[in-house]
Amino acid sequence: MEIDCMEYTSACIYADTLTGIHYFVPQSGPVQMDMFFELKPPFSDKEFESIALKTLLHSHKEEPSFHKMTILQRHFNIKSYKKFSENKKYISYGWDIDNGFTVTVWEREKRGSYSYLKDIILGHTFVPEKFTSALKEAIEKSTT
Repeated sequence: MEIDCMEYTSACIYADTLTGIHYFVPQSGPVQMDMFFELKPPFSDKEFESIALKTLLHSHKEEPSFHKMTILQRHFNIKSYKKFSENKKYISYGWDIDNGFTVTVWEREKRGSYSYLKDIILGHTFVPEKFTSALKEAIEKSTT
């Protein structure tokens, strides 16, 4: 996979534990962009991988959102991030020049924000099965 000679790309996934829907959001640095992709169950590993990569490739393609609410909060019309993040697991993933592909596991705090748990470093060579497996592992280990 070609990353366009960027120093880094980043994206995140919110996995709704009630509906099984996954929301993929590209980022510009740590800031979420004003777009997202939705993947409804049932879906195959290939569909999951395809949307994850598509999202990553949209990273830094537009100006980030400086809105007080995330794109998904606005989509669901939920003003409180704490309320929005209920029943949603969160992971982030990306590519950087030093580590290659990295997937990060997060845990949800009582106040609704997420705290870092661990990184899964995949290296500079893109291996589709390892990438998809790491994303799914991170979602499984993430907490709500």
